[in-house]
Amino acid sequence: GNWLLKMAPLHWLLVLGLFLIASASDEPVTAEIKKLANEADGESMQERLLKGYRKQFSMKRQAQTTAAESIFQKPRFEQRFQLVKPLLDEIFKQLRKSQIALANTEWQELPTIPIDNEPILLALIQVWQNTAFFGDLVLRMPDQAHPLFDGHEVRTGLLRWALNDVCLPSPVFNSSSAQRQLELVLQETGLATAIDPEYANPFSELALLSQMQIKQQEARAQALELKRTIARQTIRVPQSPTDER
Repeated sequence: GNWLLKMAPLHWLLVLGLFLIASASDEPVTAEIKKLANEADGESMQERLLKGYRKQFSMKRQAQTTAAESIFQKPRFEQRFQLVKPLLDEIFKQLRKSQIALANTEWQELPTIPIDNEPILLALIQVWQNTAFFGDLVLRMPDQAHPLFDGHEVRTGLLRWALNDVCLPSPVFNSSSAQRQLELVLQETGLATAIDPEYANPFSELALLSQMQIKQQEARAQALELKRTIARQTIRVPQSPTDER
């Protein structure tokens, strides 16, 4: 369960995260997508393939978001950074490999799920899944993630390519929640076409500190009000006959 992940040691979470990054193409993805596609009837082959992959994508996303949340639950900044750094290093490595694999190909002209071109399909899957996982990490742990790509021209270029060229146009991300995550990641990374001046990440260290201070102030105010209420009630209690003697 999720509580086990929250209690997991750092090295175990790191192994899990690296597995989630690398496992996009460890399985016979083409065969699995075809198998899932056969479960949907009355649709075109591409519709069935897309629906089949979305099932896989959804399962992977659940594991990714759980892993990111478990890292976020680690109490110390340094603990979270020790996990986020190797995961982002590996994500950028996989994105670069996929970018090279897709270079000089007409992958944009192919169907969404190019089942007949497995190298391109596997490269796209790596981009889809690892960009989504990057989003989980950067939105949940922005202060740990930003030093790993801010001012880094190659990594920033990879993110711009993965987000704008590969993920945003893809029907794989056509759900409102998936689109919303991509939009938030573009704002967080500063790569959005139109930067929202009102955007603020509630999971930044500054925001979390501010939230904690507000809760502490509210708790102090509630405690003070309780004391005042008790004091007023004490004053209003009528004296007993014994007290009058």
